[in-house]
Amino acid sequence: MDQFENTWAVLCTGHCLRVCPASHSPDQRAVRRAHVALLAGLPCSSVAADLSEIAKEVSAKSVNIPFSYNSYNPKPYAYVHFSSAATKESAMGITCALKSIGLTWHEPSEVSSLCHRCGRPGCNPDKCALSQAPQCPFRPWSSNDKLRELYNKHLTPSHPAKHHNHFTRSANSEQRSYANAAAAMDVPPLMDWQYITEQITIILEEITHLTTEFDQGWDNNEPSDPRRLSDNLMDFSFPVSPQN
Repeated sequence: MDQFENTWAVLCTGHCLRVCPASHSPDQRAVRRAHVALLAGLPCSSVAADLSEIAKEVSAKSVNIPFSYNSYNPKPYAYVHFSSAATKESAMGITCALKSIGLTWHEPSEVSSLCHRCGRPGCNPDKCALSQAPQCPFRPWSSNDKLRELYNKHLTPSHPAKHHNHFTRSANSEQRSYANAAAAMDVPPLMDWQYITEQITIILEEITHLTTEFDQGWDNNEPSDPRRLSDNLMDFSFPVSPQN
């Protein structure tokens, strides 16, 4: 858990999830929301992982792209959090682009002046060029069908995402890997459940083997060598320190 003292977010299927230790005081939590800038003009259907290189360059602690309440599509701007005012000011002086599209920096208070289609200030959404362009396909949250089905199952019937059926796409939906993005943003990777499952299986096999040896020792009236078991079991006769 110590890593989350300096790590403010993790990537999950390309999206940035902010993490804060429960032990933090209100003042400590407020610090993580004190220095925020808007990065606007994002291409259609952009996700946080797409901004990983920019986030690393400007020393951002987290990047969050909000979703539209009505369509549940990603909005064309991101909230970028920084550790200090100086870092934020320095970042806003850097010119950024994504997929050859120039991005602009703004204060969070200016969000109402941004076009909800293209993210440009002063643009009329009804006359925006993107309003005439074909709708960009929305990226699936995950390539894991079971997770997507579970997410969709627990949405309320009136939820916009369920209404627009974004979470019931076919298994042939576009798949993306965000391992490189996670490394670029210096965030911890998600747990490898397949590896964990394999390790649990190995442990269960060892327990089965030890149980068989133990039973055979009793059946043959020959007690097993206690060292053979003690090498594999923890001694609970005294408290175990975290270092052990």
